Amino acid sequence: MLGAEAVPFVKVGGLADVVGALPRELERYGAEPIIVIPAYKDIHHERYGIQPCEAVKGFGVPMGPRFVPAEIFQTQLPGTRIDVYLVGAHEYFSRDGVYDNPATGEGFVDNMQRYIFFMKAAVALLHRLDLRMDILHCHDSQTGLVPGFLRTSLLHDPFFSQCGSLFTIHNLAYQGIYPKHALQWAGIDTQRMRRPAEHGQRNLRSRDSIRT
Repeated sequence: MLGAEAVPFVKVGGLADVVGALPRELERYGAEPIIVIPAYKDIHHERYGIQPCEAVKGFGVPMGPRFVPAEIFQTQLPGTRIDVYLVGAHEYFSRDGVYDNPATGEGFVDNMQRYIFFMKAAVALLHRLDLRMDILHCHDSQTGLVPGFLRTSLLHDPFFSQCGSLFTIHNLAYQGIYPKHALQWAGIDTQRMRRPAEHGQRNLRSRDSIRT
């Protein structure tokens, strides 16, 4: 489960309820889900037993011309044996608010970079932990490029060769529309696009826009 929110750690809307509840039900049926979310500043580490991940000390994530350090934390979903990993980055998540700046009520101007970083770091984390997932269940636009990674930059990676993806839209009003260079930040070749960018923008929910 890759998502921008999960109950009880951080909640803005119904997305958090699903990402926090669905893994519990899957575990009841014998599945072994894990959850990966951003390590926002407002998440209470002591309350939820969140500790630095001993298996992965941290790593650099390519973002444009540089690498941004990722910090990895770990806990379990309360009342379960489900592992929860939190991906931190000082410049992206060590601030008040989740999607919006509390001082202005507007979305953070770098949300594109924040969630592209999260997606790239989450996929790299699975690799570093040697967690060979059957399905990457991606929730809303903040994880919308991960299925595209599996069809492009990770297409020939043996680690993900048996991995499928599922993409769930929770609120159609929030489209995740960013400038077309978002794909370059994500490391996806723009030549793989089936159709040109509309008005110079890309929709991170448009799964049919990437060809193999």
